Amino acid sequence: MTTSFIDNLTGIELEYEFAKACGFQTVGKRSGPFALGLNDDGGILVFGADSEAVSYASFSTNCSSVVLSQGQKLQAKLIPQGQLVACRIGEVEAAGENYTEALMRAVILHNEKLG
Repeated sequence: MTTSFIDNLTGIELEYEFAKACGFQTVGKRSGPFALGLNDDGGILVFGADSEAVSYASFSTNCSSVVLSQGQKLQAKLIPQGQLVACRIGEVEAAGENYTEALMRAVILHNEKLG
């Protein structure tokens, strides 16, 4: 994936690519909905569904601790820059509208660079 491709990811597509970059087993598609097994009890979390069968959930809202944990593990540096936030991990830098979005983009780029 290119930097410009990742810069243009938003919402469910950014959340999906972040989950994949972190090595979570994902089921579904980038445009949503998608699911992962994050619960300690073996449950499955579904994100991006908007129906009566499965209520909508946002990965970055419900799993923000996962995003922050990845950032801490990778020693991410977050720098507010006006209306945006920049995130630097090693030699990789990404920006987002908030800390979570900037972290997700930087983690994707960092993990892509590692191969």
